[in-house]
Amino acid sequence: MLLDDEIAALSLQLMEIELDESESKGKYAAGNPPDTKIASDNFQSEILGHLDFLKDLKMAHSIACAVNVDAHAIAQLTEPEKRARYDREYASRLQEGYPNEPYTTSSSYNDSDSFQDLVDEGNTINLDVEDALDTEPSNAYADQQAKVLGEFSQMHECDVCYEIYRAPFTILLPCADRYCIGCLKRLFLDATADESLFPARCCRQPIPLHYIQRQCSSDELESIQNAEIEFSTSDRTYCSNNDCARFIKPMDITGSQANCPYCFTETCTACKAGFHEDTDCPADPALQATLTVANEQGWQRCYSCRTMVELDHGCNHMTCKCGAEFCYICGANWKTCPCDQWNEERLVVRAEEVVNRAALRPLPEMELNRRVEEMADALRQNHNCTHRGWLPRVEGGNGQAFRCEMCARQHWRFILRCPQCHVQICADCRRNRLR
Repeated sequence: MLLDDEIAALSLQLMEIELDESESKGKYAAGNPPDTKIASDNFQSEILGHLDFLKDLKMAHSIACAVNVDAHAIAQLTEPEKRARYDREYASRLQEGYPNEPYTTSSSYNDSDSFQDLVDEGNTINLDVEDALDTEPSNAYADQQAKVLGEFSQMHECDVCYEIYRAPFTILLPCADRYCIGCLKRLFLDATADESLFPARCCRQPIPLHYIQRQCSSDELESIQNAEIEFSTSDRTYCSNNDCARFIKPMDITGSQANCPYCFTETCTACKAGFHEDTDCPADPALQATLTVANEQGWQRCYSCRTMVELDHGCNHMTCKCGAEFCYICGANWKTCPCDQWNEERLVVRAEEVVNRAALRPLPEMELNRRVEEMADALRQNHNCTHRGWLPRVEGGNGQAFRCEMCARQHWRFILRCPQCHVQICADCRRNRLR
């Protein structure tokens, strides 16, 4: 049987991993295992989880088969007990003068009766196979089993890593993208450290945690839940102990005093330095130096999460990684100030960059100026572009890497380029970072 073959194959893989670990003589520092060890442990964990799933599925098949074959016999066995119980109730009703309804025999078993109806009297546990089997009486069990096993044996490509997996190792999201378990789990864990990925989403649609919850350890689930609290807090306080620097939850803050539950350092929620009772907040030399540099460079600070932001290209409408929208000139909430939408000098620089990037060879000065002027006009018109719809791929192959303008990573195979605003982003950012 296909199910037994799958169980046997996974069991052999586990034996192979255990044999490899027993023969391995590699040494490494405690708490710092090599990548091969981490990969092997993760692979072993996935195999164990799927092996449990297969064994549960086999048990469900066995139960369904027993129901299909033995239902009539079960009905016949329970019939005498039902009749005896009814006789006792009937005698009691006669003594008390209550009317009664005639007893209807169930010796001729009705196929529409469910298995649960037959076994409820014995307080049998309700077994839910979670849609693995269709118990409609019009379908033969053999057809049901063939359908389930057929779906199980299907192969699918992960839209992130492009590897091929069996159906149970993949997850179809509401946006119709399909992830392997490893890629989806990595997205959730990456989102705990990178706010631009939070909440975990694909094609601008949030991904419910229950899609991957069973594949996460208790520590990983705690990290995801802590990140949700951290990234949903506007005025955040982090531990002033630089060796700790962890986020302090609002529940650990009393007045202006934040108590770190990890290292027990007390932090002032106003100046974010060490707590100072009954005194004004002291000046922070490091922060003041950073603000001085930011003022010289024209950087702006997000009013919500207080992160420093530098505008590389585009209009003065800024969207921080925390989701807050503000004006890059004055820092106020977007559309609440009279500032210009564009810095003309920065606009021309961006237009030149886009034109030179698209040119196959150096352009004559007059042609370059003409194209830059046209591109600047196009950028003005499309400054509110949200990059929706299909984005064309620009293939590599000339030995030069593409730089994603959202995550700044380099990509060698291809990049996606918006035909409206000409921003180029990688597939991961388009899928998981765009809001």
